[in-house]
Amino acid sequence: LQGKPHWNKTRRINLGGLQLMNYMQRILQLRYPHHTNNISLSRVEELLNLTHISTEFFEDLKKWKQPTYFEKNALKVEFPFVPVSRPPPTDPEVLKARRQELGRRLTEINAKKREAKLEQNLALLAELQAAQSLEDQESKYRKSLERMRLKDSAELDSLIIKTQSAIQKAQDAKQRDAQRQESSEPETKKRREDMGDTERMEFDVWIEDIQSKLQEIRERKAARAARRKQLAKRRTAASQERMRIINQLARNNKEEDTFGLNDSDWDIYKQISRDAEDSDSEEETLKAQEYEAVLREHGSVDNQVHKNSPEWHRIHLSTELIMVPEIIFQPSIIGLEQAGLAETIEFIFSKFSADEVKRLADNVYLTGGLSNIKGLKERLEVELQQMLPFQSSFKVTISEDPMTGAWKGASQWAAKSHNQRNGFMTKAEYDENGEGFLKHHFASNINIS
Repeated sequence: LQGKPHWNKTRRINLGGLQLMNYMQRILQLRYPHHTNNISLSRVEELLNLTHISTEFFEDLKKWKQPTYFEKNALKVEFPFVPVSRPPPTDPEVLKARRQELGRRLTEINAKKREAKLEQNLALLAELQAAQSLEDQESKYRKSLERMRLKDSAELDSLIIKTQSAIQKAQDAKQRDAQRQESSEPETKKRREDMGDTERMEFDVWIEDIQSKLQEIRERKAARAARRKQLAKRRTAASQERMRIINQLARNNKEEDTFGLNDSDWDIYKQISRDAEDSDSEEETLKAQEYEAVLREHGSVDNQVHKNSPEWHRIHLSTELIMVPEIIFQPSIIGLEQAGLAETIEFIFSKFSADEVKRLADNVYLTGGLSNIKGLKERLEVELQQMLPFQSSFKVTISEDPMTGAWKGASQWAAKSHNQRNGFMTKAEYDENGEGFLKHHFASNINIS
């Protein structure tokens, strides 16, 4: 005021561009962990130029929840990378021969497993049927049941039906393999890059169909696995419900239901639930392997973005665009317990009279690197309008060169001869006062406690 600084009424905010860059670097590295090395401070300094200060921060922050707003306003930043050229496609005939050999080996392995299982089931069925034929001979029939660890005829009949069903499934699968070997294999498809527009569209539809079928098989397998896991645990809802149903079916009286309270009841339940466990069908497993092989061949497994793709080296800037510079007004975002820029200005105004506040508000001058952030002037004008009385005047001016303006002003001041005489410390003054001495003048940096 009137050319004189009021040092005792000034306040410093311990916040600058470094804090903003550190915060932006941390949140981007957390969001994109595979780009931790690429998100360096030097790159973040460039990304900081893309940010802007919002005049309505909380309202603008809510807009980012909307997918349409995100797609329209998010900025895509691509890191520099050198794409690795893909090798030329393998001869279709070679691919066909490899696939045929792989399919033949896989079929042989599965056929051997199926044959071994089929032989076991046939032997078991013969043994069960032999035991069933001894039903008229009480003693031999009872010994046969005990040898096979069966309790009664009902359990024997159930095991026979189950074994016959497994044998029929194995025989059907064997017949399907024979028919599959007789059928001719389709021609090898070209790479997607070598297709025309129509052919590429048909190829994408075919890949999506394969992916959806594979996902359906995986979901069915996961559901069965979860069911088996639930039934194997004693206190799950599925196990408790099954025990309740078993108890209702087995009870012959109307007394209180206490089945499941004792450990012996749980042993009985596990024995009963053994027959109810589903197993993944062999046909589904073969189909899933076939679909996965097709997707691997065409580089479309689980829709993953390949590291050689530009999309892999791309990050999206969304809420960071307004969140990072908002730290200037809300330092609590990064855990600093101090007032922001607007609160500090309001506190300083409270130290002056109404006339002095009017003069100060008409001469708000912004300089320094952070003044280059878009929207700072507009946001500060909104804050001044809110803190000043109704219809008060104010003016915010930004330096023509915020980055080096302060240094240029200091160099011009130091270039004047009378400032050198009055502002610079002489050797005699240094020898007398020591290194901690500060000479008092207009531009001296005096620390007022």
